[in-house]
Amino acid sequence: VTFLTGDLLVQNGWLLFNNICALIGYYCAARVIDVPGIGRKKLQMASFAICAALFMTTAAIFDTAKSETLMFLYFASSFFGHFGVNVTTYVVAAETYPAELRATCHGLSAFTGKLGALLATILFDRMSTAEMFWACGTVSIIGLIVTFIFTVDLTHVSLAELDAQLELFLEGKLLQYKWKLNAPQHLSNFEIWMGRHGE
Repeated sequence: VTFLTGDLLVQNGWLLFNNICALIGYYCAARVIDVPGIGRKKLQMASFAICAALFMTTAAIFDTAKSETLMFLYFASSFFGHFGVNVTTYVVAAETYPAELRATCHGLSAFTGKLGALLATILFDRMSTAEMFWACGTVSIIGLIVTFIFTVDLTHVSLAELDAQLELFLEGKLLQYKWKLNAPQHLSNFEIWMGRHGE
């Protein structure tokens, strides 16, 4: 690939451009993440879907495509990875847990992510570049499915609602909670399918 064969200045220039793409993605995510029609869950699902398509396209054409095409796909994946997943995974984890559990559970979520990164580093050492892109595309599809089934969207929900729900849960009175978190737009599909929620 062209930017890997240039001198140090050229390589750093392309790395800077990639970082700018990522930064623009972050700012775009910040602009739309609170829009009620979009919210966290839809943004994360769209990001996973687009990244899966970009990664798998890159994998399929890696050995025959021009360097410029591969570079465009790579920079696009950097933008769409940050315009969604790399923002929402932190926001959702911070919002999903009640205050008493937030630090511990957010830390466990972050640890799980780092463990996945470590696993990828070990496995990628044994793969060709095209295989790495296939793997990233597959993981993006898995992320899309997990998000669709298990993620809740708490856009415009007060974090105090989580604390109120937790208090009733700890008292064994969870079914007495009959407020905003039981509305369908704030439940995961898993909760809806299982019927494990109150009014």
